[in-house]
Amino acid sequence: MSMNKKIGMISSGVNFIAIICFAISMLFGFDYGSYFFSMFIAFSFVAMICGYAYYAEKQVKLAGCVSVAFSVIYAAIILLVYFAQLTTVRLNELTQQAAILLDFQQCGLLFNYDLLGYGVMSLAALFAGLTIQSQTKMDKGLKYLLQAMQDVKKKLDDVELMIVGSFDQDKEEYLRMISVGKLEQCVQIVDQYMPDNEVEKYFAGCD
Repeated sequence: MSMNKKIGMISSGVNFIAIICFAISMLFGFDYGSYFFSMFIAFSFVAMICGYAYYAEKQVKLAGCVSVAFSVIYAAIILLVYFAQLTTVRLNELTQQAAILLDFQQCGLLFNYDLLGYGVMSLAALFAGLTIQSQTKMDKGLKYLLQAMQDVKKKLDDVELMIVGSFDQDKEEYLRMISVGKLEQCVQIVDQYMPDNEVEKYFAGCD
């Protein structure tokens, strides 16, 4: 397993544990515990989002980069808010005016920043979600087409099938079908993401 994948998996694990500890702290009314674990949620969230961005396909790399940017903004806001709670608010006797601004329990300035941080976190999660491509089973339509191509080839010698687009995890199965059906000479594969402006030329080549 590569170091990049290890970092992503470890950060996901840390994030999950921190969320559980945060929930337990909230359940037992231990406010400073929830503040502490919220900071670990922020740290691990950034590393986890970086993992999504790193492994994103080329066509969704921008979404990955945007998610990283939003996650860093979220983490910066959250760390400032909760570090202030664990230090300035907890260790000092604040004036009433200062408490209204800094004490999270007063629902003042830092409380509003906290809401902003989690709003930015939701944007980071949204863009990270855009980097995830569904892992589907073998496309039955293409499977049947390749099976039919074997019969067509017996009747027509000059027929050719062009398959355009990314195969993802199913490519080996398709290649096996092509080999078993002895279709290597009449099936052309363009195994890559095809932007919209490139699709037209392939349609134009159909007869």
